[in-house]
This record gives sequence, C-alpha cells and structure tokens, in this order.
Amino acid sequence: MRFLKLNDCLRFASDAGVTEAELAAAAQESAEIPAIRVDIEDNRHRAFFLATQLVGLFQEFEYGLMWVTDFGIWPSSENQHLYYRLRRALGDSEKLNTHPGHLFAANEQDDFITFVHLAIEFGWGANILIKPPYKWVHTSHDGWLRIISAPGDKNLAEVVKAWSVPFQIEKAKANKRTRLQ
Repeated sequence: MRFLKLNDCLRFASDAGVTEAELAAAAQESAEIPAIRVDIEDNRHRAFFLATQLVGLFQEFEYGLMWVTDFGIWPSSENQHLYYRLRRALGDSEKLNTHPGHLFAANEQDDFITFVHLAIEFGWGANILIKPPYKWVHTSHDGWLRIISAPGDKNLAEVVKAWSVPFQIEKAKANKRTRLQ
C-alpha cells in the first residue's frame, strides 16, 4: 500500500479513464452522469458491510485507489487518532491533506476494505477507483454514495438491491451526453 499526493490521484483517475469533469459531476447532489445513488446516512452502522460490498463490486483489479476529497466536515464522527495510527502502522507519517490517495494492490483487498470502511464511518467524501477501469464510486460526506459503472451493467441494480439499502437509478440529463452513455 502507498499513499499518494493529489497530482498522483489525478493521474491515476486519468489513466483509469475517468475525467476531472466526471469526478466533479459524481460529487454533485444531482446526477449529471448515469449512476446508482445509494442513501447511506441511516446505514452508517453498516459501514463495514457497505465497504465490503463496494470493494467487492470491483472483483478483479490491478490497483485500487481511495482518494479522500472531503474530511473534517463532521469532526465529531471522525477518529483521526485511529486513522493516523493505522496509517503509521503501514509505514506512512504524511498528513491526509498532503497525501489524500490510498493506493492498494490487488492482494491488499482487506486494507482497501478497511480504509473505505473508515471513510464511510467518518463521513468523508472519497473517490474509489480501480485499474483496469470498469466502475467507480464516489462517497459523499452528506450521507450518500454514487456508483458509476460501464454502460449496460444490468446486474448492478440487482446487486445493490440485495444490500437492503435505499437506492435509485440516476440517468444523465437528456442534454448532457457523457462518455459513460
């Protein structure tokens, strides 16, 4: 596992085929891209389950990135002592604001799940991407997450339905075609 600076996170996203415009759109309250939006506000007690399911969506990947985009918004929900202890245990002493990326190799899936769990539990905004690209996730500090997948992924809604959490299928606005349509 490695921790990345912002420009490295942007490069990873670009290499994974995700544009800055798509990252920005996924973080907005209303969808501009086709996605599944999951309400997690009332399900934070299931953060570990949700993290396991999200990372499990990726199945096979070479590298996964959890890029923290928002933190410190709900300080009473964050246990920064725990987070930095875990980070130090993995050999890193950098701060989240200078190294927001968390890069995982395929054999580090348990670590990947753990950090996604913390992001959900703490109410952090984050982009979760993989290489090779297929689908990616944006978690919001406002209690929802958005799963963006390749066109034609018909099974994704059924998979999310089995999580027993409220969700809705979002479609891109008619006048805004995206690379994902």
